[in-house]
Amino acid sequence: MKGKVIILVVISIFFLIASICFAESNLYIEYILDSSNSMNEKLAGGELKIDAAKRVLCGLIDNIAAERKDANVGLRIYGAGFDPSMSKEKGCLDSVLVAPIVPIDADLIKQEVMASEATGYTPIAYTLELASKDFPSGEENNNMIVLVSDGKESCGGDPVAVAEQLKTQGYNIKIYSIGFDVDAQTREQLEAIALATDGAYYDAKDADQLKQSLEEIKERTFEVYEAAGEAAEASLWIADAPKIQPGDFKDGIYLHELKFYKTKVYKGQEVKAVMIVKKSPYEAHNNVIYQDFHLQLLDNDFNEVAANNYTVKGITEDLATFKIEWEADETGWVYIAVSASNNHNGEGYPIPPYDRGVIEPSPYTLKVKVSGETAGEVEVPAFGEYGIQKLNGGNSFENAEEIQPDKFITSNIFIKEARFYVMPIEKGLKEIKMAAVIQKPFYEAWNNNINLTYALKIYDEDWIEIGSNNITISLNPPTAQLLALECEIEGNDEIYVSLTASDNHTVKGEIVELYDYNRVDPTNYSLLIIGE
Repeated sequence: MKGKVIILVVISIFFLIASICFAESNLYIEYILDSSNSMNEKLAGGELKIDAAKRVLCGLIDNIAAERKDANVGLRIYGAGFDPSMSKEKGCLDSVLVAPIVPIDADLIKQEVMASEATGYTPIAYTLELASKDFPSGEENNNMIVLVSDGKESCGGDPVAVAEQLKTQGYNIKIYSIGFDVDAQTREQLEAIALATDGAYYDAKDADQLKQSLEEIKERTFEVYEAAGEAAEASLWIADAPKIQPGDFKDGIYLHELKFYKTKVYKGQEVKAVMIVKKSPYEAHNNVIYQDFHLQLLDNDFNEVAANNYTVKGITEDLATFKIEWEADETGWVYIAVSASNNHNGEGYPIPPYDRGVIEPSPYTLKVKVSGETAGEVEVPAFGEYGIQKLNGGNSFENAEEIQPDKFITSNIFIKEARFYVMPIEKGLKEIKMAAVIQKPFYEAWNNNINLTYALKIYDEDWIEIGSNNITISLNPPTAQLLALECEIEGNDEIYVSLTASDNHTVKGEIVELYDYNRVDPTNYSLLIIGE
């Protein structure tokens, strides 16, 4: 059975404030070098796999020692002590911790690496079991394993099962696996080992790719992600979304938060938005931890024209990266909505984190690109700016607040509330278009019966309903929701507009009690009325 070289890097990361020194960060690294016989095979360039692995590993150790002198690093080797007179059973127990996990001693580790010979078997499962015991105890430690292999398990063990067991037994271990010039079966096993602990798989065909993979893993485990780009504070209301030019922008987003930007786009141009986000860590009941990050593109009339999302499971160092694209079918503003869900169970049902008050916003980079010809167009009415009226609205027809057309209304509304507005009709105005952009608040209810209905209505001067539309939102999506309405108004001196939010209900409309009404935030909304 084919043996293999495995380099395992176990890194424990504990998030601390920047003023605390690196030695206090509970970071522990163990390199485990597999000196199995198959590592004597040659790569395409003629170099032995074992020699390439030694060279790359020693270079990595030097880099860590230069950049992180207080890093706790150890070394375990298996297969190097095998003798042809040994039985396979004994050879499959050949795994030795040759350097304990202490502040890095680069000379000792490199000496042990270079002295190893590729002679033995490949006991991956057994090595993972031993590796878990090489670290200091403590639930606060988050350990990572980086596995580099040219073959799969050769001693009859089940490394995937061991990895799953380490996870379920509470070992805070994440495995990054690198396939070093591997076949399809080996790749499948290495991928499964990584996925069992929420890790990631890398493929390396030669020494250069092996080095690149190890360096990338080092960077993402040692370095705290920092959003890149220009600082641009987004708005919680689409009405006053900041204008941005194509480029990179950085910010942070809290649980169940929705933010807006806007940029200009001409008909036929392509808009691309890319989000790179680092989920902030938090804990929740039974370690059920899922958070979604969303991107939306809304056109000049607030129609959703593109959307995508990424679900992040558990506490992880991995970045969520995803994008959306749209070819503009008209000239006008395009609104970019960035949002983050609250915690849920993977199917959308709410599982609130333990302490919402101390959860930091997740840092993100938003990359915005607009490409294509403008067809010689210049500034057009589509890029017009609407004024903003910050009006709460009355709670009945009698005390409705007066509004004007072609201006945004920004306010908020609680569950079981109504907002009323009155608008005088100018001569020649025959119809109006209305659009409300809202975000349903997060809350819990019995048996996860979570449905909230918003209704937008228009009344004539005698308070008779002449147009309406509504939307029912289930569970707790953080994304922008659109409620639009068009209506003829000719013959009226004034019209009335209302926005209402229902009580929580089942899909059949039956009222369902919330867990805590006092903790339900109001719905932010932007309402635009355009007269024609």
